Amino acid sequence: MSQRKYTPRHGIDIDNVLRDFLGSVTYAFTGKWDTSWSDERNGIVSEFFGGERASLTAWMQNEAPWESMPVEDETVVPGLYQLKEAGHKPMILSATHSVLKAHDWLDRLGVHDLFAEFHFVQGSKKAHVLTDTIIDDNPSVFASVDKWDQRRGHSRLIVARTQPWNAGSPSDDHAHVRVSSFGEYVDGVINMFDESKR
Repeated sequence: MSQRKYTPRHGIDIDNVLRDFLGSVTYAFTGKWDTSWSDERNGIVSEFFGGERASLTAWMQNEAPWESMPVEDETVVPGLYQLKEAGHKPMILSATHSVLKAHDWLDRLGVHDLFAEFHFVQGSKKAHVLTDTIIDDNPSVFASVDKWDQRRGHSRLIVARTQPWNAGSPSDDHAHVRVSSFGEYVDGVINMFDESKR
């Protein structure tokens, strides 16, 4: 009887991991792409997320420039193809604000069909989707996934996509690894699973 090959499962967030969501927020309010974490951008983002929930949701669903949102970094598309070609199972694990527009955005990038599953769930519920790795930018996700895994004896690699708002956060203890690009994450997990086969 032949042994079945294991397929590693990777939970991948969309906003600020694959897609430059906060850069797009800044653009919507200033008319320019600001890739640095300037005081101006910090103020815009703080004001935006500090606003009324109803108006935030309306903006996300009706006015957000979803079509023009760029990838977070240039390694996103090649990295997704690399994961798939290595026999891994990329899965969307995101609390994005517009599911249909997220599907459209992935389709426009030409990567929609690379994903085996789509899980659109809020923060702590991401822990309930069993994966071997998870990459996210939200420190509260690192903490909830780590806590859930410890209670259930599950072990997965929690990867922080480094962003100004999560560097040095108290939840850093829960992220096992930090990466500064999606490609760095892909190289790391492919090497990790190649090593485990030896």
